[in-house]
Amino acid sequence: MVLRNANMVMKNSIVSGFMSGGIMLYAKPSNIIKIYKSHIRSNKFFGIQILGNSQSPSIQYCNIENNHCAGIQICTANKATIRKNVISLNHTGIEVISSDPTIIENDISHNHRGGILVNSIENLIAIPKIHTNKIFSNNGHGIQCIGMGNKSLLSRNQISFNKKAGIEVA
Repeated sequence: MVLRNANMVMKNSIVSGFMSGGIMLYAKPSNIIKIYKSHIRSNKFFGIQILGNSQSPSIQYCNIENNHCAGIQICTANKATIRKNVISLNHTGIEVISSDPTIIENDISHNHRGGILVNSIENLIAIPKIHTNKIFSNNGHGIQCIGMGNKSLLSRNQISFNKKAGIEVA
């Protein structure tokens, strides 16, 4: 599914088995995008990829699992809200690339690498708000923060039983 400069509400849906990725969202600030109670699983390249300078993408109460890549990838300048999802068995649970999402109250577990990767690239700033998540039993770090412009705000997360560090800052 590719959504470009449009509004969308998706509820009770299954997006599964796509070779080029599950859902790609490119949104302008005026677009409203909401994904609720859906299953995104077994996709390659990305489960959900969010692009564009928008505050509206909201992903809530979804199961995002078994994707051969990042379950959710949030790219430059986006302010998505990722809330109350179960994110497991992906390559990486959530990948944040120089963007400012709010990641709250998710269960992020059993991912093949890390739970959350925040990467600030090319001197761009990343200021995600990551709080009240349960991040456990991932094969890499619970949360990994990379880059000089990384200003991640972490609070009240339960981070446990990850194979590497609970939080790595590089």
